[in-house]
Amino acid sequence: MDVEIASVSKKKLIMKPFEEPEDIQQFPEGLIENENWSIVYKKEGGVLNNYTFFLRDKHLYSTCDVNQILERAKANKTNIDSDIKFVSDMTKWYLAFRASLLKIMPKIFDAPRQQ
Repeated sequence: MDVEIASVSKKKLIMKPFEEPEDIQQFPEGLIENENWSIVYKKEGGVLNNYTFFLRDKHLYSTCDVNQILERAKANKTNIDSDIKFVSDMTKWYLAFRASLLKIMPKIFDAPRQQ
């Protein structure tokens, strides 16, 4: 389930994260890895650490977080333009789909039930 849709639906989101690469702290921020389609990003939890955003897990991140991670990928000059375009296009498509679902949810769930 999508993190923002779960919030609107007042449902608990169950996440099963994928393991981070062992050498994740050695990667530069914003690096796109195209074998698993992931982006390295930094997050502070007392200490600034690297984490991996997997494209297949985009539904587990808020729109704001996804957009920030995409900006970090675009800022990393070692990324290939075609990889940036692929990740950006796939993510933007999903965010537009999410926005559409969020827009119609009240109409679906507040509608009177037919018997």
